[in-house]
Parts: sequence; C-alpha cells; structure tokens
Amino acid sequence: RKTVGVNAAAVSGVDGLPRSAGFYRTRTEAGVDVVFVEYPPFYDRPVLYGDYEDNRLRFAFLARAALEYFRSRGERPSVFHAHDWQTGLVPVFLKAFYSDDPTLHRMPSVFTIHNVAYQGQFGMDTLGLLGLPWNLGSSFALEYHGSISYLKGGTVFAELVNTVSPTYALEIQGPEHGYGFDGVVRSRAGDVTGILNGVDYDEWDPRADRHIARGYSPQDPSGKAACKADLLRTFGLPEFPDLPLVGVTSRLVWQKGFDLVAGAWWDFLQRPLRMVVLGTGDHGVQEGLRHLQQRDPDRFSVRFAYDESVAHKVMAGADLFLMPSRSEPCGLTQMYALRYGTVPI
Repeated sequence: RKTVGVNAAAVSGVDGLPRSAGFYRTRTEAGVDVVFVEYPPFYDRPVLYGDYEDNRLRFAFLARAALEYFRSRGERPSVFHAHDWQTGLVPVFLKAFYSDDPTLHRMPSVFTIHNVAYQGQFGMDTLGLLGLPWNLGSSFALEYHGSISYLKGGTVFAELVNTVSPTYALEIQGPEHGYGFDGVVRSRAGDVTGILNGVDYDEWDPRADRHIARGYSPQDPSGKAACKADLLRTFGLPEFPDLPLVGVTSRLVWQKGFDLVAGAWWDFLQRPLRMVVLGTGDHGVQEGLRHLQQRDPDRFSVRFAYDESVAHKVMAGADLFLMPSRSEPCGLTQMYALRYGTVPI
C-alpha cells in the first residue's frame, strides 16, 4: 500500500534534475516494517544489480530517497545501517546534506562490507553530478585510485564498520584478500568488527523444506535419495547409473573460482560423477560450463538463472557441494550444504 509520495524537490539533489520517488510500506509477518522505493526509470530493469551505465545515479538516488523518506515524515530512526557500495553514500549524504536537518542531524550510521572486491568506482565528475562538496574528492574522503568509490564513502564516513565474519574483518586489512582496499579498511581498524553470518533455519531446514521432494534429518536421512532423484529429473539427467552428484549454486565469477572449474573440463569428464550448476556470471565462465554440458549431456547440466526453489533442490539432492572460491567473505552456501548433509568442497 502506498503511504508516502515524495515531491519532486525532495530527491532532486541526486543530479540536479527534478525526480520524484514513490514509497510503499508494508509489514512482514514477523512485524518488520519494509519500505520500497519506486522510481521506474532507475529500477524497472531485468536485473536488480546489473552492470548498467547509470548505476552511480541509480544507487545514489536509492541512498537519497531512503534518507528523504524519514526527513519528509519527520521520523528519526535510531541508526542507519547501509550495506556494500550500493548504499555507501548513505553515511556520506548524512554528513554532507543533513548535518543541520531538524530530523536527521547527527544521525549515526553503520556500514557493512559483504564483499570488498566490489567497490563501486566511478569517474571524478561524480562529485559534481551529485552536488557533493568538492573537498570530498580528496584521498581522505571519496577519492580512490583516481576515481570516486561508494564503498570508500561508506567505510570512511560511517561511525562503525563491520563485515560478515570476524576472520574476514582481519583478512580485508591485508593485501591478499583486500583487493587493493586494505589500506582504507586499516585506516578505520579501531572501528571495524566482524559478526558471523547466520542461517535462517526456518527457510533452510531439510526436515520442513517446502521446495524439496521429501524431508529428511540426521536421524533419518533416507529422504535424501528421493531428493537426489528429483534433482536429476529437474536438470534432465538420467538417474542410473548411480554416480556421485556434485551441486553448484553460485555467482559464476572469477572470485568464486569457477573459471578454474570451466578450465578443468577435461579432468571432470574423466571422473565418475555428475554435476548440476545453477547460477549466472561471467560470459566466459558460462560458456566453459556450457561446453562441459555439450561434451557429456548425460552427466553435466547447467542452468544460467537464479531460481530459489531449484537452489533448495540442489542443496538437498546433491552429494557434494562445489565451492572453489579464491576468497570467501563468509560463505552462507556451505553452511546451507552442511545443514543438508551435502559435503562442501
């Protein structure tokens, strides 16, 4: 249900053009209020996080609209919690535009880095485009290797920074896993913590999973065989002979190591196993995995898509879960796999 419409001037500071956002607010069964931002020119897209040329405006608008929702209602939250580069401008905007606002002045913010490899870098002209003060273009603020980084904005301007595990909080302060951003994180070392990701066991539990063919548990794992047969049928693979079944649900990108999998296609063909792949990612990786399917379509099957129901089937039906990441912030999927008795590799 629509509760608030922001007038044209409210979010016009994104790029100097009058833009108006619609807000839709609802409450979940758990009693959590959720507000959706409506602006079709930016968000009516086939893919939410696609590599669009106007991403710097799309996500700057989202950050500004979130702040304007509260300012326009005179409603002061306890804290703003922003996640990854897509909302990295929230702490920046709070200090640049709202420091003397009656509702949002001196508002604290927390910034969570889920994956430091994605840094939201755009040209230096982004400052002027967004109407931000010129001095934010310094190396002490948003400047990052000759660009503007939204991830750096969140890291530098938030009161606290956290990540998805205590180990990852330490790893991204070093060069091996910092992807060039380790110096920025070290500059906030005293304010950086890690909180281990958790799994929603109401959603991911093989005893009561509505997406799988048959429930099972550690005490009675017999249902896993039915789930394996169902997964093979879902991907169009024959059930016999009974070979170990390897499952993949992931972004098919370099960081996740799937270029290594695609490059090892000959070795996979020599092994007595089957493999099903669900995910999207780099074109070269997808073509390499498609090649594997073409060479032996009775043992290898790929789906380049996001499908929550099929992801649950993969977790329940596979014997092994392949996760060859070069760097992994936390890795919820192997935690899911362990819950489903699917051995992560």
